[in-house]
Amino acid sequence: MAELRTMTFVVIVTVIVVSLVLGLIDYVLAHSIVKFEFAKPS
Repeated sequence: MAELRTMTFVVIVTVIVVSLVLGLIDYVLAHSIVKFEFAKPS
């Protein structure tokens, strides 16, 4: 039973970490796009 609990914990942590990394990448890309838009000569 403890083994199953450990596996569940590992899966939950992995999902959280992946979500944070994807969120961070999305945030950085969004800000980079905004910077490029402002950098363009209008």
